[in-house]
Amino acid sequence: MGDRDKAIAAANLATRSLPISKDPLEGALWEENRAQVLSRLGERDSAIASIAVLLKVPSPISPAVLRLDPDFDSLRRDKRFQALAASNVVEN
Repeated sequence: MGDRDKAIAAANLATRSLPISKDPLEGALWEENRAQVLSRLGERDSAIASIAVLLKVPSPISPAVLRLDPDFDSLRRDKRFQALAASNVVEN
């Protein structure tokens, strides 16, 4: 709470410790958490990269979730995010 660098480090550590490639279910949940943290902290490039990964694997993230989840409000004006949120094709 209030320590941006520690929040990002913790989110990164979680996804490195349990990546999607090692555990598709739990790994996707940690990657989702990372995307939310990064989004809330204004790390648009990294957040969008995480979201793009999550749309390609079974995960709680879908274009509909992207359009509605307030965790992603900081990304709404980014054209890359808009394309992901508008997409109808989810590869999972």
